[in-house]
Amino acid sequence: MSEGFRPTKLLHGSAWILVGLAIQSVLGFVFWFVASRVASSDAVGNASALYTAVQFINYASGLGLTVALARFAVDRSSDADSLLGWSVLATIVSSFVGGSLYLLVSNSEATDLVSGSVL
Repeated sequence: MSEGFRPTKLLHGSAWILVGLAIQSVLGFVFWFVASRVASSDAVGNASALYTAVQFINYASGLGLTVALARFAVDRSSDADSLLGWSVLATIVSSFVGGSLYLLVSNSEATDLVSGSVL
């Protein structure tokens, strides 16, 4: 390492992101391992399909909020706070609309399970 190298907030933030990713990966593995032991293969397959679909809908309806967080989170102005608040609200609405449309359009055992218990 060079003499002038000092850890920065960026490096600390990156390290925490990596720690979070590692924890999420381990817990995800444990969940699917336990699910495969407790439930039937059909139920695990349906859960996997539903989880993947929900992740896709979440990504598609996110409206770039993660990019906005990276861009405006360090700005402490009231304009940045307002923009961030409106973007969170828009993301919530678009996620709800996207998820509802998915449940209306998709026809599978996994979505039937969700639709039957919610509606």
